[in-house]
Amino acid sequence: DDGVTVGRVWALGECDAASPAWARANQLWRVAPDAWLQGGPRQLDRVLADARARGLRIIITLSNYWDDFGGIRQYLAWAKLPTDTFDARDRFFSDERTRGFYRAHVAHLVDRVNSITGVRYADDPTIFAWELMNESEVATPAGATARRSWIDEMASFIKARDPNHLVTPGVMGYTSRAERAEWLAVCMLPTVDYCDSHLYAESTDRVTTRKRLEEYIDDRVQLARYVAHKPLVFGEFGFRTDEPGYLDEPRASWYATFLERVLYDGAAGALAWIYQPWIGHPRDFGIYVDR
Repeated sequence: DDGVTVGRVWALGECDAASPAWARANQLWRVAPDAWLQGGPRQLDRVLADARARGLRIIITLSNYWDDFGGIRQYLAWAKLPTDTFDARDRFFSDERTRGFYRAHVAHLVDRVNSITGVRYADDPTIFAWELMNESEVATPAGATARRSWIDEMASFIKARDPNHLVTPGVMGYTSRAERAEWLAVCMLPTVDYCDSHLYAESTDRVTTRKRLEEYIDDRVQLARYVAHKPLVFGEFGFRTDEPGYLDEPRASWYATFLERVLYDGAAGALAWIYQPWIGHPRDFGIYVDR
C-alpha cells in the first residue's frame, strides 16, 4: 500500500541444541551444522508466496555478522573457535569449517522447493537477490583480504547453482578512508552484481546536518556508479522512532531528505528499516504497518 516494490528478509537462524522450543518450531534453520529444522524455511515459504501474490520482490539475506538469531558467532562456536573479539570474528571468513557450514546453508536454501508455490527458490522470480551477510565487518587487514575471498567464493557458489538471481555482498558501509577503500574493493569484485550499504545518520560520525548527510549519500553513490560501475542499493536506512525526533525536527523531513538525495544521485533504491506490526511499544527505527 505504501508503494514499496522490494522487501528484504533474513533467511537465517543458527543456535545450539538448547534453543527454545518455540524458536525451533517457528524461527530457526538449524541447531547444529547437520541438524536442520523446518520452522524457518516454512516461514520463508509463506513470505515468498505472499510477496508473489502482491507483486513484490524480495532480497534474501543469508547470514548475520551480529549475534541476532545465531550469526557468525554460532558458526565459530560450531567450529570450536574463539568468538569474544572482533579480531576473532575475522576467522569466520578464512576457516574452512565455517565456510563449509555456510555453503551447506546456501545449498539448502537455493535448492529448496517452496512448499506453497511448488517453485524452486533458484527459479523463483519473486526473489530479487541473494545477500551474503547482514552488515559484515572486518577488524584487520588479513580479515579484509579473507572476506573478499569469501565473498568471491560464496557468490560463485550461488551462481553455479542459480544463474537467475543477483548477488550482493551485504557490507555495512564506511566511516573512515580505510573502510571506504575496502568497501570499494568489495564492490569491484566481478562476482558482485550490485553494491550495498547501510546508513543511519544518527549513529554515523558527525552527520548532524542535512548537507553532511547528503555528502555521505553522494560519496557512496558516486563510488558505485562511476568507479565500480555498478548500481547501489541502500539496504537499510532509518531515523529513530522510539525517541524525540532527530535534531528535534520531524522524522518525515529526514526520510524525505534521504530519499530525495538517493533519487537525485541516481542510486538504484533504498529500503527503510524496519517494517513490522506494532508490538506494544516503540522499536528503535520501527515503521508500524498496522498503525
